[in-house]
Amino acid sequence: GFAIRCLYAAGMSRPIIAASLGLLAALCAPPTQARTLQAKIARVTTPVATLEQVRVRVDWAADAQSGELQLWAGRVEAPDLGYRYRDLHWRCEGALRSGRSAPLQLAVRFDAASTQASLARGNARIALDRNAASPDLTTFDLARVPIQWAQALLAKAWPDANFKSGDFDARLLIDAPTHRPLRISGPLTLRGIGLETADASIAGEKLGGRFAIDYRTTPALSLLTVDGELRGGEFLAGNTYVALPATPVGLRIDAMQHAGAGWELPRIEWRDGDALTAEGSAHFAADASLQSLDLDVHSGDMSPLRQRYLS
Repeated sequence: GFAIRCLYAAGMSRPIIAASLGLLAALCAPPTQARTLQAKIARVTTPVATLEQVRVRVDWAADAQSGELQLWAGRVEAPDLGYRYRDLHWRCEGALRSGRSAPLQLAVRFDAASTQASLARGNARIALDRNAASPDLTTFDLARVPIQWAQALLAKAWPDANFKSGDFDARLLIDAPTHRPLRISGPLTLRGIGLETADASIAGEKLGGRFAIDYRTTPALSLLTVDGELRGGEFLAGNTYVALPATPVGLRIDAMQHAGAGWELPRIEWRDGDALTAEGSAHFAADASLQSLDLDVHSGDMSPLRQRYLS
């Protein structure tokens, strides 16, 4: 059963399960000599990702109680999440490799009720939990994950930004029904984030915060809500430099993007106590250039403004 447990979570698709069952059936008789069995699958499609040129191999030593499972995929694409991989190779309970990239440690467990997997490198860890009773739902727990690991997903919303440093924690629920929008939601904690756009018009260092995010996307429309608070750090936007205080600064952004168009932000809220509150909207072109900005700004205590916003 060990080969099936590893294989199901790696592919999460019925063709791969069927292939593993076939391999297991061939291995059920007590082996008296070493065996090697292989299965090839041209294409595997899931609501989140597509795998192509899939190959599964089980090596079973003579009289051994368990065998070794390996999986290869020539191409893996998750376009809604922005990820594309080539030449993936995984050995059960071992390193996951993509081309020449540094390997990650992948471990998978599967039974009739659930699938669990973890991916780790150093202190960074991503854990997956999926229940057979709700196959469209997948929970991800992320701890100390470098922000660079999320660059491809973040580029879907902000293609010009390069995230250089920092890490984050999150507990994200991914809902991937067949005939409804893909949805990613949950709490997010940022630490020490550093970023810069290609033209250096926006940059940030040591940014932190806690947010609730809700992202829904279809081929025609994407919707995003970010609601929470910034905690420290500094950023530059055009000619405006902001040094965030140690006290939390509330931030809410509602955004939408139609296919082929830029992002529209119908709701922007900034809440820095009595020092500064702002409400408004903005519109960006498809190349992320700012087209319009409308803000109502109020300050009940102007004494902190120079240090925080006018440096």
